[in-house]
Amino acid sequence: MLPKSIWVIDDSPTVRTILQGCLTREGFTVHAFHDGIEALRLLNRLLLQQDVSALPVLALVDLGLPLMDGYAVIRYLKEHLPSIICIIVSRRNGEIDRLLGWLAGASFYITKPFRPSDIIQVVSDQLGIITVKLPHDPPPLDIPKEYL
Repeated sequence: MLPKSIWVIDDSPTVRTILQGCLTREGFTVHAFHDGIEALRLLNRLLLQQDVSALPVLALVDLGLPLMDGYAVIRYLKEHLPSIICIIVSRRNGEIDRLLGWLAGASFYITKPFRPSDIIQVVSDQLGIITVKLPHDPPPLDIPKEYL
């Protein structure tokens, strides 16, 4: 059973579309937000309504957001929803950025540009979902003739 909700918080419409598309194709329910304030408003509304089923289990957060940076968004999410898994998806790739992300509460850091398959793998790993990857050219099966 896949988690109910993954939130994508990124100011780039292109990145939001790519992330939403690849995660939706994998069977996740995805909600995309153009800034952290929009996401946190919905979080507060869901918490006030005690609508636990609609709360996100994972958030993909950009650092360079308008109005409120990604570090602050992650800190807020973790403070009000401690079980949420936060993954940073950012163009920033310095050690300080990674350290600040970890201190804010992020579990993983992905740099842009990214491959959608990498996003799916990291999300699956973080959620503990077992994925099976087949090689592009599987080796031929060497089955003894008596078993055919």
